Amino acid sequence: MLDELRPDVRSRIGRYVYTTTPDEPFVDVVANLLNQKGVTLGLLESNTDGDVAARLRAAGAERVLRARVLPDEAITTVDEATAVALAAELRRERRGPGRGHRQHRRRG
Repeated sequence: MLDELRPDVRSRIGRYVYTTTPDEPFVDVVANLLNQKGVTLGLLESNTDGDVAARLRAAGAERVLRARVLPDEAITTVDEATAVALAAELRRERRGPGRGHRQHRRRG
């Protein structure tokens, strides 16, 4: 009976289904999607000891992950400007040494 419903369910919610493998860890699904799409995830962790980044790396996302672990006490001191600065630093690391900023032009 479930096999008969599968096409209908897939047509309605298919874009929200990321895996059909039973018991596949969510971190594996995320790592696979990051690698398939070729996107980079910038991650800033605090109060986790880097656990999220470690799990993603172990699942195979080391090429597409840029992560920083902040000391536990930093959580109260990270404001928007600090977060933006750290994100910019991660972007520079992604580009590698000697590769400058890309300039984005607004289309008008």
